[in-house]
Amino acid sequence: MGASRHIIDLLERGFITHIALNGACAIHDYELARIGATTESVARYIREGQFGLWQETGLLNDWIREAAELGLGLGENVGKRILESGYAHTDVSILAAAYRLSIPATVHVGIGYDIIHEHPNCDGGALARPATATS
Repeated sequence: MGASRHIIDLLERGFITHIALNGACAIHDYELARIGATTESVARYIREGQFGLWQETGLLNDWIREAAELGLGLGENVGKRILESGYAHTDVSILAAAYRLSIPATVHVGIGYDIIHEHPNCDGGALARPATATS
């Protein structure tokens, strides 16, 4: 769970007033909240033709599309959905903590290289729209 608990502690104590993440951070935050670990084995899953093609990756893309439809920031909506999910490890989610504390959390996704881009339900337009929404 790396530094998540430390960052959440800093958020809760008011030392961090905004957090900016890249796409990989958001993906790992989601994985940590959902299953308590990350699932990254890039070499293995690329070799097997499975990289990014899991049901869980598709759900994250659904949340991103939902953020775009609702005019929410990507970090805001993913944090909200993780917090509401009932996942066993939401306590280690930086995005859920930021949402709970009303601290802006922005996610700045690169184009074409994150795991979510491989999934058939990835919507490039939806990825771009939340980046311009305020969180």
